[in-house]
Amino acid sequence: MRSMDRNREKTFRFHGRGEAKRKGDGKTWRSIAELLLVFLLAAGAANQALAAGAWVCPACGHENPERAKFCGSCSRPRADAEIPEPVQTNAWVCSNCGEICSDGDTFCMICGGGRHDSDLRALMMPEREVLSRAMPSAEIRTFEGTFNQESKTMNRDFTAPVSGWYYVFLESAPKGLRAYCAIRDTKGYELQSDYLTQGGGFQVKLKAGENYTLLAEQNRDPGSFRLAIGVPKEWQDLGDCTEITDSFLYQKQDNRYTITPQTSGIHTFWIGRAMKGLRFWLAVQDGQGYSLKEDYVTQNGGVSLRLKAGTTYYLHVGQNQDLGEYQLKIGRPRKTLEITGCSLIGGSIDYREEQNVYTFKAPKDGEYQFRLARADSGFRACVAVYDFGGYELGSEYIRQGGKTRVTLSAGATYTVKVIQNEGYGTYSLQISY
Repeated sequence: MRSMDRNREKTFRFHGRGEAKRKGDGKTWRSIAELLLVFLLAAGAANQALAAGAWVCPACGHENPERAKFCGSCSRPRADAEIPEPVQTNAWVCSNCGEICSDGDTFCMICGGGRHDSDLRALMMPEREVLSRAMPSAEIRTFEGTFNQESKTMNRDFTAPVSGWYYVFLESAPKGLRAYCAIRDTKGYELQSDYLTQGGGFQVKLKAGENYTLLAEQNRDPGSFRLAIGVPKEWQDLGDCTEITDSFLYQKQDNRYTITPQTSGIHTFWIGRAMKGLRFWLAVQDGQGYSLKEDYVTQNGGVSLRLKAGTTYYLHVGQNQDLGEYQLKIGRPRKTLEITGCSLIGGSIDYREEQNVYTFKAPKDGEYQFRLARADSGFRACVAVYDFGGYELGSEYIRQGGKTRVTLSAGATYTVKVIQNEGYGTYSLQISY
């Protein structure tokens, strides 16, 4: 019993010492905890603001979210945002039939109604200028040879004019002839090789200015033959072109282009016209060579993706099936237009997934209607309205006569988009409130 009591006493003394120590240091621990909490809260708030990417308007000091292109307080555009072109009405709306007429017209060309001073003002988007360009053809270098009792090997020196993927193929040979073909560098290292009959070939990546040896050795049957190398073209800058004409002369040919958009937005690359049987590999890459979008397409097929103004991208149009000529079309977005004060906007949709973007400052509080007053047959679009933070306030997929209704606040700036959904053609967007 005395032993058990002594053990209990030791236990009580142990817990008592710990309790006393905690009581004595309570204030210190609380101070440290409070400081740590303040630090964590401050760090968390800073990280949250940093993660959100908020920006402060230099005009009024209002804090805006990263998505916002305009200040939510004073409507000033963000410093790095694309500034819309100011509205310049260049048309009037016929009060008799609602047609958009040019400022140079005294009478409506649809119904013959005369122009009045009270007619509503309108904006007609300028038609796109078609800029075409024919690209240079690729080059094929050929090497003649003969396999017989005295000569069963052919060696030819070759200097690569450009860097890229070359295609080595047996362009012509008698039936039964088979050759072992290879490309070697100056050290004798074999870069690529294969056993080829007529029409067969292989790809090999070579560097501009480097010397190589093309080797052919008889493997089966004698005869005269022609070995060829398909040489890739230099990168071609698309510039402001909206369509180009190019061609495939050999298998696996990769036609390479660069494009530096002037306007951020959805760009579409598609095959407008092609020789029957042609099939393509379309790919768009960034500056590091990473694929942003790619697909195998035939005539009228293509890829659409959002590109950033001022950034250079790389477009590949690769041969996949058959040879011949093709037309590549480039759909480029228009600049964002400021349409405040317009009651009617005339526009057009010319390619898949095209988006015409407008900014609009609401003159008063209330419900607004964005209506397709006129649209070509078969045309259907999504008309969407977004607030300054990029949140969608309302959208509808509509044809002629359809409308999107949203409630807007006076003085606030909004983004309106007309997005291609079905068909192509012209339209009139009417704004009423």
